[in-house]
Amino acid sequence: MKEILKALLMRLIANNFSWKLLQPVAKLGLFMVRERQIVTNRKAAQWMHLFDSLTVQNGPFKGMKYPHLDSFGSTLYPKLLGSYEKELWEVIETVKTKNYSEIIDVGCAEGYYAIGLALTTKETKIYAYDSAAKARELCLEMAELNKVDNRVFIRSGLSPNGLGSFPFTGKNLIICDCEGYEKELFTANNIANLKQSDLIIETHDMIDMEISGYLKKLFSETHTIQSVFSVDDIQKALIYEFDELKQLDLMSRKKILAEERGAVMEWLICKAK
Repeated sequence: MKEILKALLMRLIANNFSWKLLQPVAKLGLFMVRERQIVTNRKAAQWMHLFDSLTVQNGPFKGMKYPHLDSFGSTLYPKLLGSYEKELWEVIETVKTKNYSEIIDVGCAEGYYAIGLALTTKETKIYAYDSAAKARELCLEMAELNKVDNRVFIRSGLSPNGLGSFPFTGKNLIICDCEGYEKELFTANNIANLKQSDLIIETHDMIDMEISGYLKKLFSETHTIQSVFSVDDIQKALIYEFDELKQLDLMSRKKILAEERGAVMEWLICKAK
C-alpha cells in the first residue's frame, strides 16, 4: 500500500498542474517540520546539560562513567540519569550483596550492567558477551575508564555448549538480554551446569510468544522464579521522581526516561534452590 501511495504521489508531483495545487501544502509542511525541530531543540536545550558529566546520576550504579554520549542497542539518557530498568533496582541491590564467584552478562551492549556490577562487587569476575563488535569496543572503553578492566573479560557470542561447559567456581549470576536468543541459549542439555546460578533473564515474547513459558518450565525444578514487568514510558514520565526532572514538562521527562520498548517486557528472576 505504501508503494502504491508513493507512486501516486510521485505522479502528482511530476504533473505541472497538480504540483501548482500541492506546492503551498508542501511549503507549509516544510515550514512545520523546521519549526518542530526548532521547538524540540529548544526544549532539549533545557535538559541536555544534565548529562554533561557523562556520569550515571542515580540508581544502583550511581557514579559510573561513560566514555562517550553513546550506548548500544538501547536509549542512553535513562542510563545516564540512572532510571534505566528501574523495575530491577531491588533485584540489583540484592545482587550487590551476594558474593558471586562469576557474573556472566549475555548481550552486554556497552556495559551498563557488566561495568556497573564490576564497580559494586569488588572481587567478582565479570564475563561480558556480545556478538556485536561495536558493543564489545564500547564495553572495553567503559571498563578501562572505570578502572575495572582487570576483572571484566569481554567476549563474543556464548553458545549453549559454551554455557553448559563454563567453569563456574561457585555461586554465580547470569544476566541475559539477547533479543530472543534466550530460548536457544538455555536448554535441557546445559541446565545441569546452572544449578548454582541465579539468573535475570529478559524474555522477548514479542519475537516468540513461547519464550517465557519455555523458560519457566525449564527452570521450574531447579530454581524459584519471580516475574517482573516493565513500566510503560508514559507511566514513567508520570510517576518516576528524580530531582533532575522536577522542573521539566511531561514531554521532556518522557524524552529522557523513554526506553522505547515495543511491548511490556518480562524479566524472570530465577534463584537457585
